[in-house]
Amino acid sequence: MVVGAQSVETFTIKPRISYIDETDRYKLHEPELVTMTVKELRIGGWVKGER
Repeated sequence: MVVGAQSVETFTIKPRISYIDETDRYKLHEPELVTMTVKELRIGGWVKGER
């Protein structure tokens, strides 16, 4: 059972892909930015780790 969000964080990720092509040239590709929102949820009866 989800009671509510305890904390919320928003992250912007800027991926970069580097590789060597078939002619042995170094290449760099930067796709579009990705924004993620991460929520920590309060869950009733959730296991709290080692006791």
